[in-house]
Amino acid sequence: MFEPQGPLPREIYVRRRLAALILVAVVVVAVVVALVLVSRDGGGGADPAAAAGSETSESASSSETSTEATDEEDADDPASRGRCADDDLEVSVRPASANFEAGSDARFYAEITNTSDSTCDRDLSGAPLTFEVYRLDDNARVWSSTDCTQSDSEDVANLKPEEPVMRQIDWSGRMSEPGACGQRDRAPAEPGSYQVYALVGDAFSPAATFNLTAPAE
Repeated sequence: MFEPQGPLPREIYVRRRLAALILVAVVVVAVVVALVLVSRDGGGGADPAAAAGSETSESASSSETSTEATDEEDADDPASRGRCADDDLEVSVRPASANFEAGSDARFYAEITNTSDSTCDRDLSGAPLTFEVYRLDDNARVWSSTDCTQSDSEDVANLKPEEPVMRQIDWSGRMSEPGACGQRDRAPAEPGSYQVYALVGDAFSPAATFNLTAPAE
């Protein structure tokens, strides 16, 4: 048989109420934390695929801009254009007149044309561009622009496709040989028929003829 029990001490009731309140508080905190975590996971950031797509687009755009800038720099940079090959050059020459008085200056013009499909550069100073005069009857060499004159400065021509570049020179009308450049060594060329050539490296022009006439008395 059970013996009847009286009311429990007041302290027991207080402990039970405190335990119940603590349990409720723990449950509430757990619910709040769960809601916060769910909220962060659901709306926290942009779609990774969209973000990746955006980065890819920006990267491609940056690459295209860089390529365009490089192309423009290459077009402006002589080193990137490269030196014109002799095989891509077409050279022509003509005298300023069909007749010059012997012993006077004779002027010649040369045109250099780039026949390739791309722009290139060529130094036309000194030996790279040469004028030569020969007698017409026996093809004896009379004068060359490089026998007695060497240029110390560059004359770099920017040669665009099919756009001729012109250069000119004045010949004193005196003969020359390499190393024989004194006034006494250079006799005036005699009256007669002559032909002039222009050359750039291995690119030669066709001959152009002219006459040296006897000085008027």
